[in-house]
Amino acid sequence: MARLKDTQKRDLILTTAKRLFAAQGFDATSMAQIKDTCGLSTGSLYTYFASKDEILETIIEEGWQLLLAEVEASLAGLATPDQRIAVITDVFLPRLLDEADLIKIILSVPSVYSRLPEKLERIEVLIISLLGQDSPARRALNDPATTESERSYLRTSLIVNFLGILEASRLRQFPEISLTIPDLLNYTRRIFLQGVRGLE
Repeated sequence: MARLKDTQKRDLILTTAKRLFAAQGFDATSMAQIKDTCGLSTGSLYTYFASKDEILETIIEEGWQLLLAEVEASLAGLATPDQRIAVITDVFLPRLLDEADLIKIILSVPSVYSRLPEKLERIEVLIISLLGQDSPARRALNDPATTESERSYLRTSLIVNFLGILEASRLRQFPEISLTIPDLLNYTRRIFLQGVRGLE
């Protein structure tokens, strides 16, 4: 007889595994350790997830999709580029930086699990969409006269800034690096806004 699934147990497994993966790494964490830390039986753990890989992929994808859903809900009905940009600087970035364990995992596992290239592409599309239809940067990206070098520069700038934000957030775990979330958010807002203004 198939076991009934319980949402609370599933969430417990994901929360526990996320904490363990972030603290000691994916490879150093076993299914047995996840099971024991959750206080579940082996059968109960495997009722929810067939493998450690499946747990990892679920943590990353569900965490990422939740963040994007929050951003998209916040963007709904906002007409001006300034309002939409504020959602990135005041909603998305603070929520993302609050997900320290998720960031550590995304930056530490192979891209087959993190799907980081897809996530970077999604961020690029999202940010470009914030610029407004008449933005010179948006026109430049769609203009056949724009050189591949110019397009590459814009994309590289977005990727480097985004990854830099994530890496700086991850490094906050070291007390000798004096970096707080408010400091990082303030810096990120300023850089992001300067960059966007420079593109307009």
